[in-house]
Amino acid sequence: MKLQKVRSLLFFLLFPVLLFAPVSGCYYFGGNTYTDIVDTPSTEWSSPEALTLVMEASNNNLRDYRNNVKVIATPYYPSVIKAIGRRAQFTGHWSEEGYRTFVDGLLFSSSGMLVDWEKGERIFAGRSGYLTSPTQYDSLTFLIAIQNLGWPCVKIINLGMKTFTIGNPDCDVPEMTNFGEKVFLVNEENRFIRPELVWGIRQTLLMGEETIFLRFRLRAGGHHFLEHSKKMFLVFKGFGDDIRLEYSTALMR
Repeated sequence: MKLQKVRSLLFFLLFPVLLFAPVSGCYYFGGNTYTDIVDTPSTEWSSPEALTLVMEASNNNLRDYRNNVKVIATPYYPSVIKAIGRRAQFTGHWSEEGYRTFVDGLLFSSSGMLVDWEKGERIFAGRSGYLTSPTQYDSLTFLIAIQNLGWPCVKIINLGMKTFTIGNPDCDVPEMTNFGEKVFLVNEENRFIRPELVWGIRQTLLMGEETIFLRFRLRAGGHHFLEHSKKMFLVFKGFGDDIRLEYSTALMR
């Protein structure tokens, strides 16, 4: 599945995440939590429940008013990919076959896993068998929505009855050419890894919005990055104050 097509589709499907993420309180549009919903087959999910899965798995810094750069990062866990697919099915009136094709392609390209549709939608993680632990992930993909609210950089000058808007020479616009060197996945041992894949950047400077895919390699030989961690942190540097987003490995289902 082409990433350009996926990016366009996901922006449309996940727009409610951008809209509701700043709201305090629960996201339980369907009346259930992430763990309640994920234990049931996706054929039983409502559209609000699918949205709940995506929103509870995602994290953002929208309430951090110290930084003009805002990030919403959605990890591509199997449950999240299935939820994205269900919302696409509800919106586009896909067949069940079309839904499964979408999920299979996106899940395999993002983590190398597959869905066993004949065995209760269990997730097959390759040589390690069915998914029961975060340490069975070989890789993990994030969808990053990043926006610079400080752009355009202007100063407003009032001179009597007239107002002038001029460029602000002190404005710092983050560079995007080395984005992969500014993003880290950090575990609870304070070890970090950089993404092995960065895709989707369209600007050399962050002058608006970008939607980017990041993929991290979690396994290196016999060592797994999350072996001793129940949390992980996605850290962005070089965008004003550091942006640090926390994720629980318990949701990697």
